Amino acid sequence: MQNKLSKGFQIFLFLFFFLIMGQSSPLFASAKTSARDVITKSGRDVDGDDTGAIVYNEYHIGVHSALNNFSLKLFETLLSQSDEEQTVISPMSITMALSMLYNGAYSATKESIANTLGLNNIVPYNNTDPETLRFSLNQVLMDQINDLKAKHINISNSLWVQQDLPLRASFTSALEHYFYAMTKTVDFKNTVATALSMNQWIGQQTNQRISQMVSAKDLVDNDLVIANALYFDLQWERPFSAIETKSTDKHHFKNTPGQIEMMSQTDHFYYFQGEDYQAIRLPYQNTAIAMYIILPTLTKEKNDEITSVGFWKQLDRKLTKHLGYLELPKFEINLSTDLGGLLRKMEMGIAFDKHFADFSKMVENPMLHKLYVSKVLHNIFMKNDEEGTVAAAATTIIMDDIGYHFPIEDRAKPDFKMIIDHPFYVMIRDINNGTTLFSAYIKKIGYHQ
Repeated sequence: MQNKLSKGFQIFLFLFFFLIMGQSSPLFASAKTSARDVITKSGRDVDGDDTGAIVYNEYHIGVHSALNNFSLKLFETLLSQSDEEQTVISPMSITMALSMLYNGAYSATKESIANTLGLNNIVPYNNTDPETLRFSLNQVLMDQINDLKAKHINISNSLWVQQDLPLRASFTSALEHYFYAMTKTVDFKNTVATALSMNQWIGQQTNQRISQMVSAKDLVDNDLVIANALYFDLQWERPFSAIETKSTDKHHFKNTPGQIEMMSQTDHFYYFQGEDYQAIRLPYQNTAIAMYIILPTLTKEKNDEITSVGFWKQLDRKLTKHLGYLELPKFEINLSTDLGGLLRKMEMGIAFDKHFADFSKMVENPMLHKLYVSKVLHNIFMKNDEEGTVAAAATTIIMDDIGYHFPIEDRAKPDFKMIIDHPFYVMIRDINNGTTLFSAYIKKIGYHQ
């Protein structure tokens, strides 16, 4: 794992989109309506497969719940195996990429991706037509893309294909219709030019925050890439005053011997004091998105409760408005990693097996073309300062074709003080429907001017 943090700083950050949906949420209502429109107009999905009202009566809520659990399981698995000073992932970006991959998978490979995403936990899963489940997953994510774009979050998908690799029209049309994916034919034998094109596309989608995602070496002997890119630049509803930002060495961040830049603010916050943690919500301007910060006590820095669905379902109900004093460090991270090991641990190993992977729903002639996943690359950028938060994520699934092998009162006394001077958790979420955009466990602080 590479990092571009300034020397002497350490951040352990987990970025992710986390779906906690209910029937009353605006996003759920929107998704439910659009799905009914598709069914009512044609009775079939974009691939011509039969669908029915049962998709949203039985599976839509289940898919949201499954993806929610996947996000938390991803975080939990990462925490259990990571000993890195900086560890960052975006489950929403990963979910988008894996879901596009799912559309081209078949048999045990498709089952393994479904298991990884948690779709096998949907109650009627064993009696579910796989195409009905696929349609429901695609529709949920299409509505999610639309909802995020309406909230000033840029999320984009693309498919990069070797020029002589024939793909099924049903596969490419599903990605174009549901994921708004651009399909581009390239020559993977010219690895330098192809890597340059991919990096230019990712750079454009992330406002150049991620511009060196794929190297020419990554593309050697490969034939297809599924890519997702995510970006936002959100301003605090109440910005921190730069005048109040102070340099301090009074903190408990690990392996951070130097000073950090600590922002501060006194205001009315949505806040909760738990038995062994403090929680606070910081909203952004003109959107329902907010940053949630969970600060464990110094004696219990690692808190398994943070990765539980119940914790996040209950947290918003617990947060109430209090006058308080907050200190929050400025930080910046820029990381890249290969997710192959993590996904193998999460039951997706068969997709990486050149002999047993089955992506026959992706290619036109599976007797001549046999694809498997060679690597999954993931890059993250995040910057937090007085004005707000800039964040970007990108995921690329690289595949090889081996051919066929068988305002406040200044004088009021604060109700609380929250000094974030030791490792803490962060969540950036949608206040209305619970979608979590970014989540972090920060052990070390770094910031570049």
